[in-house]
Amino acid sequence: NYRILTATFLTAMSLFCLQNKNTVKAAGADVIEVTPVTSTVSTNMLNVDTAVITKASLNNLVGKNQEIKAKFTDVPKTGKKVFAVLVDAIAGGVIDAQFLDSNNTVEFRNIPEYIKIPGIHLYQQNADDPNFLLRKENFVASTSYLMPYGKKINNNGGLEVTALKPYRGNGIQYENAKTATLFTTTVPDVYSFALPADFLSSIDNASGIDASDILAAVISEDENGNPIEVRQWVSTDYNEKEGDNKKLCRFEFLLPKEAKKLQIHLYKKGLYSEDFLCKFLINLNKQPATNYSLD
Repeated sequence: NYRILTATFLTAMSLFCLQNKNTVKAAGADVIEVTPVTSTVSTNMLNVDTAVITKASLNNLVGKNQEIKAKFTDVPKTGKKVFAVLVDAIAGGVIDAQFLDSNNTVEFRNIPEYIKIPGIHLYQQNADDPNFLLRKENFVASTSYLMPYGKKINNNGGLEVTALKPYRGNGIQYENAKTATLFTTTVPDVYSFALPADFLSSIDNASGIDASDILAAVISEDENGNPIEVRQWVSTDYNEKEGDNKKLCRFEFLLPKEAKKLQIHLYKKGLYSEDFLCKFLINLNKQPATNYSLD
């Protein structure tokens, strides 16, 4: 067994044959007006350098309109100042940075509406460093958050969903495993992948873990199966009032516009070969999903 640390290895994994012919419809290019909603979530965090889920986690995040308030737990106690950075590739990188208060809480306001899944990164710095000094060696952990105005997480707004059976690493499909679900959302190229509450008990090598231990490697491919992008995503637990209490967890992610195929590989704790759980193989039919209601 050996440790999987690089996107290069994950890219090689993406060359597995797509035996599954599931097809999903993505939201179209026309933006649908969605009444702003509030979502309350908790999520684990990732050390992107080591591809391991960290002890530090986002214990409670409340998103409302263009604001989010986040409380972290198990923040490093090193005597250094810890700050959170809100980032987004579309916005060109850093959107905002704020030091955590005495309760390990931070609040971001006036987030632009075009930002759908911002990243939330934690860093630590010496007291005499310039504020918000972004040094690689000071990185603590990262996660992401699907802004609440971009989805209907409890019923998916009537958008088409696809049931998915998992595969073992050798490409053989589980016969009796529980079915996961890939949702389209009201935002083009944004998907929500949900595991049912009893999913882990139906696959191998998953005893003794829960939602906070699960890590996904999402591999986007073109129509020929060539990898376009490999990203790591941690799972999100939704507050029961969000209508998601029967789910073990969800993964929300943004795919490149060019993506035609998709692989989702699940691991426990981190991207180690011995901790591989299962994979899902999907063909994407990116036609506009127009016949749905947001009620």
